[in-house]
Amino acid sequence: MWLAQPALRRKLKRRGQAEPGYLHAIDERFGRYAQALPPHDGPTVWIHAVSLGETRAAAVLIAALRQRLPAMRLLLTHGTATGRAEGA
Repeated sequence: MWLAQPALRRKLKRRGQAEPGYLHAIDERFGRYAQALPPHDGPTVWIHAVSLGETRAAAVLIAALRQRLPAMRLLLTHGTATGRAEGA
């Protein structure tokens, strides 16, 4: 995956030219964030929703996890701009 990043970035750039908003927060798709997550004593669960539909489905899981395990930190990432907007 690491070696394929240049080709993948070119592909994503082309899609971003055709679909406004697609490149917003593109580094998050590669696991890079503007700021590091603050330290947390409990467990962290990472939920990655590729599409808007998966983001909506993940909302049910997130609500259940928050209710059952309130000390758990949840990280929600997305594969599309529409999913990111919905999950914000």
